Amino acid sequence: MTQTTKFMLTALSAVSLMNWPAAGQQKRNPAPAVGSEVRVLDETQPAGGTVQLKLSLTEPKPISSGTKRMALDPFAFDAVFGISLWSPLGDVFGVAHVDGGQLAVNSMSPLSSLGTVVDYPILTVAAHIRPDAAAGMTVPLSLDPGSTFVDALGFVEPFVPSKPGILTLAGSASIHNVVPGGGTWPAGTVIHVAGSGFDPAARVRTKFKTKSVLVVNPSEIQLVLAETVEMDAQKINVTNPNKDTVDYFSYLRAVPQGASVQPVVASAHPIFPRSFQFLQVSTTQQSQGVRGTQLTALAIQNSNAATAQIRLEAWTPAGGVLASASLALAYGESITRELGEYFHSKLSPGTMVRVFATVPVQVVSFTADTSTGDLKPFISTPF
Repeated sequence: MTQTTKFMLTALSAVSLMNWPAAGQQKRNPAPAVGSEVRVLDETQPAGGTVQLKLSLTEPKPISSGTKRMALDPFAFDAVFGISLWSPLGDVFGVAHVDGGQLAVNSMSPLSSLGTVVDYPILTVAAHIRPDAAAGMTVPLSLDPGSTFVDALGFVEPFVPSKPGILTLAGSASIHNVVPGGGTWPAGTVIHVAGSGFDPAARVRTKFKTKSVLVVNPSEIQLVLAETVEMDAQKINVTNPNKDTVDYFSYLRAVPQGASVQPVVASAHPIFPRSFQFLQVSTTQQSQGVRGTQLTALAIQNSNAATAQIRLEAWTPAGGVLASASLALAYGESITRELGEYFHSKLSPGTMVRVFATVPVQVVSFTADTSTGDLKPFISTPF
């Protein structure tokens, strides 16, 4: 996707916000809602491997925002490595939280393109399977019936769960990550597929063209691109000679720079918009909530090959620049902090934090409630 297209999408996003339902004011559909059926695909993965759980709609349904909840069986899973959302226009973003085996993902799609294409999962979750999980164990996979979405007209409708998908602990092949998994890369770039159980004669299928495929060892496969490829949401299939097979949809799983001192922010999984990237963007310190428990956080990610040099300013109309800070993010790095942490000070509600970057970066702004653990994304504003 070109920079021109990205900035056009940014402009469209700003226009769409004119009719965005205010928080807590989404409309309930007065007619009996016929929700979109959500299916979780069946998976077969070995104990100790990484499974990418995939959630798809059975029919197109424009989604502007929503909350997706899912239980992760603690007898089967012991960690979540990454979470991604996909929409055809690349406008969807959000923030997720895992607590006690419960996954909650809050998302926003300003152009309501989330859910309009059913060929790709709208949500993927890379979860680690416990190494001591019993072989042959089956684990039901389904979305919590309490999950909802807000459609393009602002009506809140339920997800309709389909028959649960099943994770079967068997087989040998597992994909843990793809690097680089996001961004646009030229011919000759080496794509690393990390995992386990790869046979020397494993067959790799992709929609993009490759010059060569090399099974380096049971835990790594190298693909050399034969053309320029946007690696986001690329389906990669690895099949061993014994017919063990695994599918994985690539995305940029960033390496975080340290962690916030605020536990609720440190445990957040920001999910960045693929197409909205900014040289200049701002976010605003929100109110502290009824009980003073609400924090405002900002996550920044660099999907460019070049290092992003970033300057942040705390700014108010009356006082101008109150504080500034600088940092650098190499490709595939991210940082997430409560706003005041960037400046080692507490910011008053209404203070704007402005971001200036040498290359376009992706950002996610969100509020975090320290008493409930609730995380809510909101729109950042280009300027």
